[in-house]
Amino acid sequence: MAGDAPVPIMREGSGGPVVSPDSKWIVCWLDEEGANKKAQIAIVSFTDSRIMRKFDAPPGSRAVRQLAWTPDGKAYAYIADRGGVSNIFAQPIDESKPVQLTKFTSGLLFNFAWSRDGTQLACARGGITSDVVLIQDVR
Repeated sequence: MAGDAPVPIMREGSGGPVVSPDSKWIVCWLDEEGANKKAQIAIVSFTDSRIMRKFDAPPGSRAVRQLAWTPDGKAYAYIADRGGVSNIFAQPIDESKPVQLTKFTSGLLFNFAWSRDGTQLACARGGITSDVVLIQDVR
């Protein structure tokens, strides 16, 4: 297709697209419009841009967080916070129940990635600290 005009795959209001291991699907965040606006996660056909499935954004997940395909391409993974602790969950695209992949009991997750062979999962974990400082009589 060298020289052809670009063809949009994603629609407005979508973000964080990730192509599946077999290059057939894209998983992405989808912001729905209307009175009942809520974040969703969509599985989109890479070839014709049709939305094949939509999932409500899981509790504790945020659209600024990463999505990733599992190495076998049968589920997408996401980070969710519950009780101040982050863990990674996998949502099978056949719409069965999500599976918890990590069992952390403290701390927050900021990012994750599978090894090339799909046998290991690396996570960026930590915490958030902040201070408040009152400065008076500044000249």
